[in-house]
Amino acid sequence: MPRFTLLRYRRPSVKVALGITKAKRQLKKATGYYAVTKPRRWGTNTKRTVLRNLGSYSGPMKFLRFLTHQMYPLLVLQRHDPIVVHYNALSPSPSGHYILPCRR
Repeated sequence: MPRFTLLRYRRPSVKVALGITKAKRQLKKATGYYAVTKPRRWGTNTKRTVLRNLGSYSGPMKFLRFLTHQMYPLLVLQRHDPIVVHYNALSPSPSGHYILPCRR
């Protein structure tokens, strides 16, 4: 059973809470899947190591990312551009998609 704490950086998914993810990982480890696919993860692991060494995962950077995610809706709402409708919302655009009013 997964271990839970009161304060978390991210909320666990349903599969983690049910233990499905842990069972799948144990199966892959037992069959040798991770050993076979290790070379494919080289680029991703290198990028993560560089970001960790630069301090991207430190407490202040996590807090800064949290603030920017919280402030983004406020920044979008402060724009004073008029709403522009490119096409009639009831008829499709030349690409076949319905275009709704949007800010530009």
